[in-house]
Amino acid sequence: MATIKSRAGGGVGFNMTPMIDIVFNLIIFFMLVSQFYRLEVEEVKLPPASKADPHKETLQDYTQLVVNIVPPTNPQDKATRVVIGGKTIVTFVDGGDPPAMDPLIDLLKSRHEAVTANKQKPLNVICRAGEEVTYDIVGSVMIATSKAGIKNWWVQAARPPAKGGREIREFLGVANGS
Repeated sequence: MATIKSRAGGGVGFNMTPMIDIVFNLIIFFMLVSQFYRLEVEEVKLPPASKADPHKETLQDYTQLVVNIVPPTNPQDKATRVVIGGKTIVTFVDGGDPPAMDPLIDLLKSRHEAVTANKQKPLNVICRAGEEVTYDIVGSVMIATSKAGIKNWWVQAARPPAKGGREIREFLGVANGS
C-alpha cells in the first residue's frame, strides 16, 4: 500500500516502490503467457487418427509454422482456404481449376530463410486440415512445403475419444520433403 510521507519542504509524496514491483510482475506474467499463443490455429474439425502412431519428437525441437486448411463454413460457399496466421494465402474453389501455389511457396520460403538466417531451430510446418478437406488439397500444401525447401512437416489429427472421454489431438509422424 502506498504511504504518504511529508517532505522537508512541506510537500506530500507517495512511495512508488510497490507500484513499480507490481508493474514488473505484470510485464513478466504477460511475457510468459504470450508464449502459449505461438501456435496460431483456426477452428478446424480434425480427422480421426485411430491407427496412427504419435510422433516421438517434441514440438520444442522446431520452430513452428501452422498451416490451416479450412473447409467452407456454409453450404453456399465452395471455397477451401489455406490460412497462415489468420490470413488467407490460397483459396481452392470446388469444381474450379487448382489455384497457383506461388503465394504459399513464396511465404514458406521467406519464413524458412528467416529462420535459417537467424540460426533458429529448424522450421517445421504443421498442417491442420478439416476432416471435410479432400486429400488433393492437403497434398498440394505438402508439395508446396517441399518446393519451399522445408523438409519437416507434420499432419495434425484427432484420436477418437474413449467412452466419456475427450478428443486427443496429436501430431502424426514426420515426413521428409527431400
